[in-house]
Amino acid sequence: MDFKSITLKEFENAINQKDKPVIVDFWAISSIACGMYKERLDIAHEQLADYALFGSVEIEKLPELTERFSIITIPTTLIFYKGEIAKQYMGIQEPETLFAAIEDITGKKIKLPEKEEEFVEE
Repeated sequence: MDFKSITLKEFENAINQKDKPVIVDFWAISSIACGMYKERLDIAHEQLADYALFGSVEIEKLPELTERFSIITIPTTLIFYKGEIAKQYMGIQEPETLFAAIEDITGKKIKLPEKEEEFVEE
């Protein structure tokens, strides 16, 4: 599952798989915070692609999921593992929060690319 808006069927198939955790962002087009969160999610998606699946639920398009999981604040991020909610976050999260959540859920250490050192003139 790529990081994209998903259908109800894709959602059910993804959260019930057993291999990797699934990070699902519940969002709305009208939300400024959701737009700001997208950049952070893109970073997390790029760096966690080997460790987790990502999906996005536009709440206006899948209100049954919004109701099912009692989503009242957006953005809300649910992380599923083996069909169950393992972690839930409301509001904008930093990529590092998601990295730590995946490590905690799976018990596996995530090896992230090393940051390039900034050039400092002396």
